[in-house]
Amino acid sequence: MQPTLSSTTSLSAGMERYAEDSPPELLLIICTDPNLDSRLLDQFRREPLLVWRRTGPVVPPYEPDHREVEEAMDHAITKLGVKEIAICGHLPSEPLRALISEDAPSEASQRNSFLYYAQSTRQIVQEKYGQLQGDQLLQAVVEENVLVQMANLRTYPSVLAGMASGKLRLHSWLYDADEDELYGHGFTQCLFLNRYQEFAQPEQGSLPYLDPCDIYLA
Repeated sequence: MQPTLSSTTSLSAGMERYAEDSPPELLLIICTDPNLDSRLLDQFRREPLLVWRRTGPVVPPYEPDHREVEEAMDHAITKLGVKEIAICGHLPSEPLRALISEDAPSEASQRNSFLYYAQSTRQIVQEKYGQLQGDQLLQAVVEENVLVQMANLRTYPSVLAGMASGKLRLHSWLYDADEDELYGHGFTQCLFLNRYQEFAQPEQGSLPYLDPCDIYLA
């Protein structure tokens, strides 16, 4: 049996609207780490933004058991009309550090919704980046987790319908809290960020580096 998702998936507890007098342009799915509020999110307080905090962040795939997540997607896309969804990973990430600290998933991990749904990330990193250690390994986990969640996001009908009609775009971000830098590829295509121009491209040849076009391309 799959673990029950926490109450943070409910619309009232999990989503926060910024600039409530304007329709939100972007749904930002981000970790529950409170440091992100005082660093990354602080500059967006007056922007038409919908923030959904989820540990990791993790978005489970579309299944009957995840009705609340489906309702959240429908609410953001259909009711509120967001034009973009961004999943933002961050460094350092203590939840994802805990994910790779175990040699094998414990029974307690299997009962924890975050650790349960992050096991795909863990296995991908073991296969692709077994030679990495320390901060490099954590970066690989954070980046691959964003890509896995992007794939999960594409399993929801409202997301696929929005993308197929050209009304919705997906973006993947990586925020380095130590350097206060926001990274990603293709940021010029992000309508929400075009007004800021405060993002950075990963260095050429860096390994690993975030590129959502590598895998799970819809």
